[in-house]
Amino acid sequence: MRVFMEISLLSRYVLRELCTNSRVTITELSEKYKVSRHVIKERINALEKEFGLRYTIEPNYNELGYNTIHVLRSSFKKKPSNQEIKEILHNSRVAQFVATAEGYFELIVFAIAKNPAEYSQWENAFNAKFAKYGMYTKQSEVDFMSLGFVPIGSDAIEASAAEPIYKKMLSILNEDSRISIRDLSKKMGSSEALTRYYFRELNKTKLIKKYTTLATKPYFKSNILYFCNYTIKSGIESRYDKERKTMYWKSLDEFPILSEYPINWSIIGADRSFTWANYNDYRQGLKQSVDIHKQAFGDALQQIRVGVIKEIIKGYAPIRNIDQKQNFVLVERAMELV
Repeated sequence: MRVFMEISLLSRYVLRELCTNSRVTITELSEKYKVSRHVIKERINALEKEFGLRYTIEPNYNELGYNTIHVLRSSFKKKPSNQEIKEILHNSRVAQFVATAEGYFELIVFAIAKNPAEYSQWENAFNAKFAKYGMYTKQSEVDFMSLGFVPIGSDAIEASAAEPIYKKMLSILNEDSRISIRDLSKKMGSSEALTRYYFRELNKTKLIKKYTTLATKPYFKSNILYFCNYTIKSGIESRYDKERKTMYWKSLDEFPILSEYPINWSIIGADRSFTWANYNDYRQGLKQSVDIHKQAFGDALQQIRVGVIKEIIKGYAPIRNIDQKQNFVLVERAMELV
């Protein structure tokens, strides 16, 4: 295991606070944990160095006007180079996360669009640009994000439905959500008083779900992705709910940002569920994750398609929501609608 398993309990708490609210002040942390501001500063600096912390926002895709979210997995007859993939997708406003993979598929893309028509146009162009490589793609629409989200780029914020003043502020906060009001006002080109006013107004909107933190330095050796298909049978939801609670909640109090399971989504289309799992030992992780799925679905499990991230071409690795128990409550309440 890496050093993060050995750092102090205080550092763990500080990191959790930064994940829950990246704008928490050093003074607030100092008062909460009864230590000096100097100690808190040291812990934050050490965490930033160890994990390459990036302070960002969890956006509300729907409020920004992005109502169509897809995840695509592709394989090729002749695999393009990473540079070729980057040249094709780096400037795409729809593709927010792009990574090469090894296994059942060779490319993974997380895409957001304003509506089905815009997504369809983008997907047609996506397929056309990779046609010479003999690309075979399966896409699914994300209908519920049980755990985690994928950070978005400033280009998507600029093209969003937000008001111009909020677009500019969101773009800055997306790159550094701990920025001070003074520095924010300089980047905004406005007075501190006016910036503070619009910042308060921004927080009254639903454009931002959370000010949060992600780690840009790899902290697990293997990032394993699973696309699952299963048959709905009597009792499967209760069995699956029991299993996912067991595996997704187990490290919550220690390192929510460094969870083994940053993502679990319900999807519709080529597949029914998408999971991102992190492990230091690939074989052990693969066996554990596959075994968990088999235990959850039993004979209802049809197929698991597995790929391992090789290199991130665009965007940042996803992180999970801190309030995941609340998300599972929402899943349970959704069953009442049927």
